[in-house]
Amino acid sequence: MTNVTAGILAGDRLAAQVSLRPGARARVAAPAATRVHSMGPGQTAHQSLTFHLAPGAYLLYWPHQLIPYAGARYTQETTFHLAPGAGLVAAELVAPGRVAAGETFRFAALHMVTRLYLDGRLAVADQMHLGPEVAHGGRLGVLDGHTHVGTLYLAGAAAMVDLDHLVAHLEALPGVLAGVSRPHSQVVVARVLGQGAEPVAAALAALVPELM
Repeated sequence: MTNVTAGILAGDRLAAQVSLRPGARARVAAPAATRVHSMGPGQTAHQSLTFHLAPGAYLLYWPHQLIPYAGARYTQETTFHLAPGAGLVAAELVAPGRVAAGETFRFAALHMVTRLYLDGRLAVADQMHLGPEVAHGGRLGVLDGHTHVGTLYLAGAAAMVDLDHLVAHLEALPGVLAGVSRPHSQVVVARVLGQGAEPVAAALAALVPELM
């Protein structure tokens, strides 16, 4: 999936839908990071992504990191609908801004919503709301001193994994703090915190061979 503009700009309202037919296997990715540009007071941007997986379909959704610039206000809603027998591996990685430009945690607001529907029923709704007042890396219980956060979602057929084995694998990864939970019998969520995009992305990618 390619956005041919310079990134997401103030006032943008972007939407995309992807449907996989029965038994299809697909990998959906982006060629580069998603950049949410600076905005004036009261300006916002929104992106909605919806995926429908038919019975037996398998999706690997793997975008690059999201980089919100100073003053950006951005909401992203990602929704997955899985039919029986479908499998999903989906990742997301959020940066604190343009670190090299000194914009760490200078975005105005960042709201990420991920919903997983299994056989027509909402199984998991995961929300992350960050802003300068709550996202600062020194605040315990939010990012606990870390700057980057990555999330891996496994659903349907892809969630049939040994949780203890996955935990042990995550604990062995260097340079990151990670945790895993099973909020639904057919959903596993792993969260990874780190001090840069590369170690967090590497940690998420290291899990994929364990799952494919």
